[in-house]
Amino acid sequence: LHPYVQALTLSDIESCVKLEEAAFPPTERCSREKFEYRLTKAGNICLGLFSSSTLTTIDDPPITFETSRPADSFHPARTSVLIGHVIATKTCNDTIHDEDMAIDLDWQRRSTSNVPSSHHPELGRTVAIHSLSILPQYQRGRLGEMLLGAYCQRIESSGLADRIALLTYDRLVDFYVRQGFHNCGPSKATFGGQAWNDLV
Repeated sequence: LHPYVQALTLSDIESCVKLEEAAFPPTERCSREKFEYRLTKAGNICLGLFSSSTLTTIDDPPITFETSRPADSFHPARTSVLIGHVIATKTCNDTIHDEDMAIDLDWQRRSTSNVPSSHHPELGRTVAIHSLSILPQYQRGRLGEMLLGAYCQRIESSGLADRIALLTYDRLVDFYVRQGFHNCGPSKATFGGQAWNDLV
């Protein structure tokens, strides 16, 4: 598989949407509009897990293969296939609140003005992970641990934030605790109509 991480860009939106559709139920997915907002406003804290391959080297092509992009100009048949991602913004809260999950409705107009974003405050010292996703066919290969570990290391070494926060289901609390997160208990967030746990 030979996975590697690199920053996500706007050219990855189609693959991100397909990955999210494969990994989450409709009420919990990041929408195309939110991907566009988050990759535009907070692309420096969004990370992708890719595999470089050709169609002939994949037995069961992932759903994101059809939206993959060339890995490099020297090997046009070899593509960078998205198999996982971390999508995030910043917040001034210590944990994730419902308003952190929203986007500025007029963000495209605001991007041409000096009006700061209320849903991605640059001065926020908490990184709010909105989505940690691995394609279902690769979820048992510890790739989630690899991606999350690389992500946490990048945020720590960048000095962009003091903490990383996320919401998760009861069944995944132990996974995140093993990765070094602290379980802060039930969250007040109600995104997607779910009961969530706050982890930092």
